[in-house]
Amino acid sequence: MTKDIDNISLVSPRGYNARKKTRSFDDENFKVIPDDIGQEGYRIVFEAEKDFRSSEARRLGLLSIDFFRFDALILPLETYDKFSLNVHFCADVVQSCIITLEPVRSRIDETFKLCYSRLLNSKNRNEHGWFDPMEKESFEMFKSGKIDVGDVVMEHLVLALDPYPRKKDVEFEFNTKNRIEKNNPFSVLSDKKLNRN
Repeated sequence: MTKDIDNISLVSPRGYNARKKTRSFDDENFKVIPDDIGQEGYRIVFEAEKDFRSSEARRLGLLSIDFFRFDALILPLETYDKFSLNVHFCADVVQSCIITLEPVRSRIDETFKLCYSRLLNSKNRNEHGWFDPMEKESFEMFKSGKIDVGDVVMEHLVLALDPYPRKKDVEFEFNTKNRIEKNNPFSVLSDKKLNRN
């Protein structure tokens, strides 16, 4: 499969190919119907164009997303009622330093795996998510009968962001002495004593 910058490329074992510009993960091409997943799996490779990155950066409160790409492979498990979603994604993001507000650049490079089952219902849910009582693994439920790959990838991108980005060698200075003196009730008496003198 050839790599097309700023395009979405979808490939299934049935030979389905589609290439188009996309600016949102609401695009139906990111939502996979189980019946489209063949024995060899269903793959989505996506590298975001500038408009897409700018839109997602604003939505996530980032200064910018300079690069974003993911490779997702959905594979059937023992039966065609259960599937695994295997994803590798990379992103170059720019956040604001929590101290100086200067740009802080970072590279995110992660992989994750989720399992899905069409056999689940609301009674199969525990505090950790959805699960099949006959299986050891936790399973996710389909959304409207589909695996929403784009939504899942963005959730993991958000989880991978540094919650407290800080520019290198920048330290937060906290004046402990002034804070103690200000909150010390005896400092008032000390001030009065000085004023009398």
